[in-house]
Amino acid sequence: MTTANRGKSAESALSSLLSKLSAKHSDFCIERIADAYSSRGALATPRAGDFVVYTKGKNFLIELKEVKHDFRLPKPNFKRDQRARMKVRQLAGSICFVLVHHSTTDTWRDIPLDYFGTEETGSWDLSSFPTINLNDIVEKLCR
Repeated sequence: MTTANRGKSAESALSSLLSKLSAKHSDFCIERIADAYSSRGALATPRAGDFVVYTKGKNFLIELKEVKHDFRLPKPNFKRDQRARMKVRQLAGSICFVLVHHSTTDTWRDIPLDYFGTEETGSWDLSSFPTINLNDIVEKLCR
């Protein structure tokens, strides 16, 4: 998987499920947050996450990561400044979490933002978080 395509299969799978829920539930709205790459450079301002889901008076800010490892996420893949932008949204009332797709095993994990610290080197061992089906993650948003 090239760097330019990293995360695109996970993004497509999540976007498809969120769109189905949006079509099914009148109180469920999604917003795909364009980044500099997907906007072809038109957006230079760093973004806080990849998707926002609005439902039942709540909003969820989702950052999506895809890695070629069974249980680790390299810290440079989730930079400290991005974590800080998400933290500001969390303090303002958003429910923030990170979805990690492990392409080597085709498994997913949903990790609360508060798990990630301020370190910038190494990787996070996510093996203590159970793997979960993407459908179950997305259905959680409707509860």
